[in-house]
Amino acid sequence: MMKPIRTIVWMLMVLALAGGGELFGWTKPSVTKIAVITDVHHRDDVASVYWQVMPGDYHWRQFSTAEARLTAAVDDANAAGCDLFITLGDIVDGGEPDELDRLNECLTITNTFAGDVVSFTLGNHCYGLWGTDIDVFWGAIETNSNHAVRKRIYTESGQALGYAFDYNQYRFVSMYAQGNSGNISAEQLDWLYKGDGSGVLETPLKCIVMAHGVIYVDGIHDTQWYDSVGNPSAVIERFEAAGNVILVMSGHFHRNGIDGYDNQFVNTVNGITYLALRGSILSKTNGTEDNGTVEDSAHWVVEIEDDGDNLNIVITGYKMGESDSIVVAKPKGLVG
Repeated sequence: MMKPIRTIVWMLMVLALAGGGELFGWTKPSVTKIAVITDVHHRDDVASVYWQVMPGDYHWRQFSTAEARLTAAVDDANAAGCDLFITLGDIVDGGEPDELDRLNECLTITNTFAGDVVSFTLGNHCYGLWGTDIDVFWGAIETNSNHAVRKRIYTESGQALGYAFDYNQYRFVSMYAQGNSGNISAEQLDWLYKGDGSGVLETPLKCIVMAHGVIYVDGIHDTQWYDSVGNPSAVIERFEAAGNVILVMSGHFHRNGIDGYDNQFVNTVNGITYLALRGSILSKTNGTEDNGTVEDSAHWVVEIEDDGDNLNIVITGYKMGESDSIVVAKPKGLVG
């Protein structure tokens, strides 16, 4: 009689494992993998003086490596088995007559992503590239990308707000935030969270926010006028009122990290993790004539694991052929 019993127990264990363990009251951890890159700045230049930040202080960017830098990020995303590939703005560089060609070259690369969704966030070098009509920018993406691409949302006054989509148990919200000390409009703040159920963050899902300009990171928040949005406290107030924002990712930051971080700044405040990622191409005070090489580029894989009790966020940065990871663990009861 023992052999049939052992057989039945073995079969139940196999069924439980195949079904995520639900027969025994536990579930298989759910992992969502997100690849992230920001500020690729693709344009058809080898090396150009980009701008003069202070008198006599010029900085260089090597733009011609953009396709190679973006390709490396997609290759690493595919190798890691990522579900989503996210760009945090400025995938192309403004001010050139061939910008649409450069954008389509980038789309050819992101079309090789093996995951489900490629998401583009609007950056300050994307807006107005072809005049004031940014529909051309979005139209090219929506026409030439072979992934699920979400349409942007506007208010009645024409204010560009962003867009949102749901993936697994998360809502991804791409907001319009250029940085350069520009304020987030009252219309967009209400679009994020209004308190009457109409805001895009007003959902039972956990929310991941994507923005080009920095919202909050200790050392940047309210101190670096170029990198931060102008009214970060107002934005953070809406995030915290929603009670379900777990991660905010931003770009626009073209420097190596400080305070021990080489690639990113990470802070968790009131249950929300703020991640500011350095640009694929650098600039500002650490720019050199070699700035923009593939080896010096950076991109990330962010894994979010729901183990039932915690949301574990593993942030792996790739730079110069090496990777480094940090882990942020969030008790689920503290994040909405």
